[in-house]
Amino acid sequence: MPVRTTGTENRSSSSKKGAGLYDILLDALCCVMVSDGKASHDEKATIQGILEKVKSPHSAQDVNSSIESFIKQVKEQGFSPVLKAVLEETRKFKKRGKQKTLLKAFALVAKSDGGVDEAERKVIARFKAVLQESPPEN
Repeated sequence: MPVRTTGTENRSSSSKKGAGLYDILLDALCCVMVSDGKASHDEKATIQGILEKVKSPHSAQDVNSSIESFIKQVKEQGFSPVLKAVLEETRKFKKRGKQKTLLKAFALVAKSDGGVDEAERKVIARFKAVLQESPPEN
């Protein structure tokens, strides 16, 4: 189930193979960015840089539009329900063994505005818990 109901139409390349994981990465990074109630230019630039580094199929314009849509969604729905949905989607990173990469990316975003505040630490801790939890026993 897609996390964002608005803004995904801006992701013209989301039909490319693996784009779904990049969308989840973008949403997760946005959660860290907005967790302190602000979305600084430096944090947005860091997210752009991370997505370029991991060779996201999304253009810089698509990423910027998606960031703005994410911020709008949080304003409309509140941060908690958006975070909950993104946390659930983030489990896909664990299935692919990419949790360490994701945690490093979180740290880069959190530090990019000059420091990591308590709200960012708490959100990162929630993602870490999801990424490190044991799979349910059958």
